Amino acid sequence: MYTQVVDEENLTDMKWVQTKIDLDQYIIIVEVDETQMESSDKFVEDYIYNLSKTSVERSKTLWDLHIINVKTRQAESVVVFRVHHSLGDGTSLISLLLACTRQTADDLKLPTIPTKKRRPTPSDYSAKEGLWILLGKFWLLMVILVNTAVDVFMFIITIMFLKDTKTPISAPPDFESNKARRIVHRIISLDDLKFVKNAMNVDLANMMENGSKGKRGWGNWFGYALLPFKIALRDNPLDYVKEAKATVDRFTNLVGPQEEIGFCGYPITNFAPSAYGQPSALMINFQCYINKMIIVASVDENAIPDPHQLLDDFEDSLNLIKNAVIEKGLVKNLK
Repeated sequence: MYTQVVDEENLTDMKWVQTKIDLDQYIIIVEVDETQMESSDKFVEDYIYNLSKTSVERSKTLWDLHIINVKTRQAESVVVFRVHHSLGDGTSLISLLLACTRQTADDLKLPTIPTKKRRPTPSDYSAKEGLWILLGKFWLLMVILVNTAVDVFMFIITIMFLKDTKTPISAPPDFESNKARRIVHRIISLDDLKFVKNAMNVDLANMMENGSKGKRGWGNWFGYALLPFKIALRDNPLDYVKEAKATVDRFTNLVGPQEEIGFCGYPITNFAPSAYGQPSALMINFQCYINKMIIVASVDENAIPDPHQLLDDFEDSLNLIKNAVIEKGLVKNLK
């Protein structure tokens, strides 16, 4: 195992050295008396809230594992795995987690992640078709370059001149990264989401295989996208979908296993990735698993005092959109 050594006189001078690790310092088993608590779900929520007031020590291995032996509405027990962001971004850390799991139906098989179809090779096309494909790729490249240039320009202009509209979820000038966060989640039907929009997949299968040569790789990758939010009320709920889809079609989302998986022999009912320490009052993550979509909200309670109400609003909005699809008979167009 490796741990991090910090020079107290120069905190920027850090390096990794090989050392022995006492797992008892990093694996915390929380024993509770369920008869003395009002709500087990609230206990777990408060535990994570208090955990977000602290951070992993930079002089030690940058992770810890908390096993909470309490039965909630969704599971027999809960595991909180906290990892410092410097060890990887969300995609690589979720990929690592999935690589440690196995299918419950066959404990020798890795989870099945949807993969992209094989791209046709040049030999699959005639010379004329190949020319049109080449022209199409060139046009796509030009579109990407133009969009990138426009986004960079708008990003710079927004920072220097336009400025974002100040809202309750904007980062305050006196932001503190150790401010506690309330992290809650809600499980909704993945089929309902597929009913109103196309699913977009990120291919994680190559990252889970040994000796992967995928371009994505492990580590920390950051990306920015300008997503303007219009303050407007639409008569037709599907108008929100059309506007959002025009933007999200340019990006991808993180998919999950297609079958039930287990960790160390224990079946996983759901997993809800999130983060704290970011300079904003609201962060939302989506994670799909079998036929479930887990919505995770990480909030600053000073700005959003009732995050459960926020999740209720998400669920109500999905139902409104789903009902609008049914009423207008647009099922075939939005599948």
